[in-house]
Amino acid sequence: MKQGGYKGEPITILHATDAPIITALGTVTAEALRAIGMNVNLLAMDWGSVVARRAKQSMPAEGGWSLYHSTWASADLINPIGNACVNGKGKNGGFFGWVEDAELERLRDGFARTAAPPDQKALADNIQARAYEVVTHVPTGQYNQPAATRKALKDIVRAPVPLFWNVDKTG
Repeated sequence: MKQGGYKGEPITILHATDAPIITALGTVTAEALRAIGMNVNLLAMDWGSVVARRAKQSMPAEGGWSLYHSTWASADLINPIGNACVNGKGKNGGFFGWVEDAELERLRDGFARTAAPPDQKALADNIQARAYEVVTHVPTGQYNQPAATRKALKDIVRAPVPLFWNVDKTG
C-alpha cells in the first residue's frame, strides 16, 4: 500500500444498514480493506442518508465519502447511454464518484449516434473496456430476484423489473 502512495488516510464507506441486498457488502468491503492495511471508517446509516451524503463532492474529512455500494436492475444497465455506471461527465453532470473521462464520453456519444447493431456492439465493448480502465465502478456480482404470484393472476409481463400493468385476476 505504501508503494502505491497510500499514507493511511481514512477510507469512508457509506454503509446502508436497512437495505438487505447491499448491507453485507459494506461489512465485507471494510474487512477486506482493513486486511490489506487501509484505515477504514464504516459509517452505518439508512439508505436515505447514503443517498443524501453521496451527493457531497467534498473529501471524507469534510463530510464526503470514499465509496458506497448500490444495486441496479438489469434494465438500467442494458444501454451505455442510460447506464450511470459508465458516465464520464465528471463533477458537472456525472454520476456520483464524478469520473471525468473525455474518451468515455466520446465513445458514449458515438453509441448514441450509431444505429447499426454491429457498430453499437463494438462501441459498447469499447465503452465497457474503457470504464474498467478508468474505474468508473467496481462490479461485485449479480443476483436474480425471485418473484411469486398467486395462481389467480394472469397475463403478468415477465421482465427484469416488476411491471404492474396488464395483470388480470380470475376468480
